[in-house]
Amino acid sequence: MRSRAAIAASTVAFVGISAYAISGFTAALSGVMLSCFNRQAVATQASGYDGNVLVMLVVGGVSMAGGEGAASQASCSACS
Repeated sequence: MRSRAAIAASTVAFVGISAYAISGFTAALSGVMLSCFNRQAVATQASGYDGNVLVMLVVGGVSMAGGEGAASQASCSACS
């Protein structure tokens, strides 16, 4: 991520912070949506979804050892 941000002449710190902020916002939004769907908020509400998420990421082509992965591939595997 750092080399792409440097090539695009953007601030590397800004790109990194933006990526974490967008990730946190979407995680919070999905938690709110799950609570609204179930009409209750419990701390352990999504405890069974972690295995499903990992399987969807691996099927989508995201490397578990780090490196590169495409968000479009991971989201396409989640829809199938």
